[in-house]
Amino acid sequence: MLVATGTVLRVSRCPIYLRGVPVWLFMAAAALTLDLWVANAGFHAVTDPALLAYKPELVQWLQQQPGTWRITTFAPHGDKPFNANAGWLYDLQDVRGYDSIIPKQYADYMAAIEPQNELQYNRIQPIVNWESLNSPLLDVLNVKYIITAETIDLPKLRLAWEGDGLRVYENLAAAPRAYTLPLDAAVTVDDALAALTTYDPRQFVVMNVADCVVCSERGVSGFTTPMPGQYVAATISGYTNREVVVETAVSTTTWLILNDSYFPGWRAYARPAGGTEADEIELPINRVNGNFRGVLLSEGSGSCASVTARQASSWAGCSASWA
Repeated sequence: MLVATGTVLRVSRCPIYLRGVPVWLFMAAAALTLDLWVANAGFHAVTDPALLAYKPELVQWLQQQPGTWRITTFAPHGDKPFNANAGWLYDLQDVRGYDSIIPKQYADYMAAIEPQNELQYNRIQPIVNWESLNSPLLDVLNVKYIITAETIDLPKLRLAWEGDGLRVYENLAAAPRAYTLPLDAAVTVDDALAALTTYDPRQFVVMNVADCVVCSERGVSGFTTPMPGQYVAATISGYTNREVVVETAVSTTTWLILNDSYFPGWRAYARPAGGTEADEIELPINRVNGNFRGVLLSEGSGSCASVTARQASSWAGCSASWA
């Protein structure tokens, strides 16, 4: 190929034509075709497309489970059951991933559960440490099902399915994908991820001082005297890649948390129950608990508020939406 390339380059300097077209162009096309053939002949595997229609019993069972939730795997011995990205084909939401490039914010959050020892910012590994199964950070990720070949004896995990050498444990402590917490559950700190070792994210709304959008709007320097709260699940009535609609009822100023990753560009809107887009009020989105989205619903939203989020992004007050 080196000789062929040199020959093409040399001939390109010569006034040789074939029906008015420089000969070197034909030579270049032939050299490129030969290069592609030599590099790839026999490389690409032939796979039966019928495999795309195959659905393992494990997947069939998972798809029958109601609600909005995520999965992960537990592999303390290096095996990789239901490898990362396998769930994409079946629309299963997975906290793992093998996808360049994973945002640092999310990789740092997962590293707060346990060190990430695979490709940095390129792969989120299975859970490999036994103690990590008890992490509240895993619970707040809405991880409801854990796939493993191991036998696990923890009060929070219930064996829910078994077959093909694998077991699926239901995480009874998994937090809802969306929930509300009282206003005084908020706390602002310099490092939210580090503070999660002190403040359980299921009971507190932890924010970096720099991420607290509502602080400046409310004329306060931050939240410094938090009280633990008991979350109340909110109802997700619509969920797509571009919009999430959450319904909840509030009577006082309340935090609404959506446990999807925060990223600039999402916008949130609140509307009263039964209202239309004309009734929507845009709400600032705060990054909470190191990775997630939070908005502050005002008592002025009515006893039932809705939030919509869209990518441009929106939230809507018996219904809320993120977009």
